[in-house]
Amino acid sequence: MRLERLGSNRRPLDVPGLPTLFAAGDTWVSWTSALPMPRAAAALRRPPGPWFGRAPGFDIADEGEIPIDLENDDGAGDAPDPVMLDAARWLLAHDADFTQVVLDTLVADLPRLRDIENAVVLGDDDFRLPRQWDAAMASSLVWLETINLPPVAGHAPYIGVGFRCAWEPEHGYGLMLCGTEVVERGGADTAVLSWIAARHAQDQGG
Repeated sequence: MRLERLGSNRRPLDVPGLPTLFAAGDTWVSWTSALPMPRAAAALRRPPGPWFGRAPGFDIADEGEIPIDLENDDGAGDAPDPVMLDAARWLLAHDADFTQVVLDTLVADLPRLRDIENAVVLGDDDFRLPRQWDAAMASSLVWLETINLPPVAGHAPYIGVGFRCAWEPEHGYGLMLCGTEVVERGGADTAVLSWIAARHAQDQGG
């Protein structure tokens, strides 16, 4: 973890089975950390191409790690909701499964993404999606920016995955997962909208 990128106001919190979490804020508290997930890091945080632009200076994940963000719905508390901590532990134990479902979803999502692209007028220099791609090509066009863990209980942990991507530099690409089930696909904000997870949990009888 790149601790030098943490602000001086970050407060450490140690919880069983996870790397140290670092809290920020007083009236509204959030926590950040980085999970050692070599499969996901290798596939989803490859050195990005020229489409990426400037790398974020706030990213605390080191090589082989994935950044996570945790925030209680009311922004309060001395620690994240246990549901979020369990979700983080699930990720640590399911690195390969998580990585595979994300790659499979990216590959399968190309027709939908091309339909969106075809509905807008692109400039001469704008990126254009390929007619087909495999996991290797798809993963070269995204960069996993963060994982958000909403405080929602379900039959499996809810995991929001937010990407920068070559084809949508403004809105990015995002997923909401329930374990290895894909709940929602959309822009990067999909990863941080806890109501998506809450609606799914309610529909599933949670």
